[in-house]
Amino acid sequence: EVSASLLSLGDLHIAQTRAANVRKEALEAGALYHLLRADLILAEIEVRKGQIPDAIKRIHEHQEYILTESSNWQIGMYIRGFPNLLGVLASAIDPDLLPTYLLKMILPEDAESVLLVARTIMEPEPWHRLAARVVGEERASEMAEAPVAHPCTVRLFGGLDVQVGERTVSEREWKKRKARMIFAILCMGQGRDVPRERLMEHLWPEMSEDRARNNFYVVWSAMKSALTPGAGRKQPCPYVENTGGVCRISRTLVHSDVDEFDRILQEARDADAVGEHDRALEQYEMLAGIYCDDLLPGDMYEDWFAEARERYRHAFSDSMMRAAELLLDKDDPLRAMTLVRAALSHDPWREDLYQIVLRCQIDSEQRSAAVETYMTCRSKLAEDLGLDPSSETMRLYEQVLAMEEGPRESDLSQ
Repeated sequence: EVSASLLSLGDLHIAQTRAANVRKEALEAGALYHLLRADLILAEIEVRKGQIPDAIKRIHEHQEYILTESSNWQIGMYIRGFPNLLGVLASAIDPDLLPTYLLKMILPEDAESVLLVARTIMEPEPWHRLAARVVGEERASEMAEAPVAHPCTVRLFGGLDVQVGERTVSEREWKKRKARMIFAILCMGQGRDVPRERLMEHLWPEMSEDRARNNFYVVWSAMKSALTPGAGRKQPCPYVENTGGVCRISRTLVHSDVDEFDRILQEARDADAVGEHDRALEQYEMLAGIYCDDLLPGDMYEDWFAEARERYRHAFSDSMMRAAELLLDKDDPLRAMTLVRAALSHDPWREDLYQIVLRCQIDSEQRSAAVETYMTCRSKLAEDLGLDPSSETMRLYEQVLAMEEGPRESDLSQ
């Protein structure tokens, strides 16, 4: 249950680690009930990582136990929490064989949205048979005629860029700036619940509750139209949900560079912690390709994103610094300098980044470039922050002054 809770909060790494541990213990003890629960969590994680065949195979191994109907309630609750699992389950086991009482655990108000998610996982014919069992043949046929929901790819670093399948959502299609903003806020939530009242208070703080709610529904409709143009007003949007007073994105269909950044950063730190430095470096360098600019820089004055923007900027700078230190240990100062300068371009007030650059330039005998780096650092600190360089920076500068012009300097990139 702790693993499921962590997963619902978006912490895939810890949820996966804990569920894998539970799975091992349940397997050793022959505890089929707990083994299934662990595998439901691991299957959901695999779907989120795009490993759908692995998730289906994992659940198929439980077919005999599932058909005993011993776990109807638990599976039903997991499907309600993680809608991906219905499509995985009905791909692993023939939809006609799934227990009726299990399917009745899917509440009527959730049924169509869950089936829309399942449709992205399943083949058309078995999906139709599943849908007919859940919402009836007539409604299943109507849903089958609707366009299939293509994956939605969202870029948040460097500005909001949304692609639905092969289509890029243009600024004009959002119609209202706040429609674009709500979608960005939900993407930052990474599938976690965002209270509707909180959105209303943030976007219309001076309005009465009734007026703010009316405005919210107008903006929500504009957002849905941008994501699924041509869909009817009452047709559910597969990419976003607004139910029970909370809003969220679909973790199955909406994938962002922030999700990828978090996952790769955690993998890098894990590898680093156990001394797998080559693997850690690969992950750190992948971060440099993802972090092309600050988080949503076009919304610089939007308070909602300010804390996250600072957090990701510092996380990126810290990662590039750590990667540079590992590369200096490998006697590769030029590669280290490339990474740390990528961080400096976004965070030019961090003195520790200048210190790493100075170390790289000292190691590669770039005296004149190191002098220039020191002067830039001193100027930036004095003019923008009213500070003098620290004793560590001064110590490095003294090393620079003591250097002779290196014979390789003219051949090295600055």
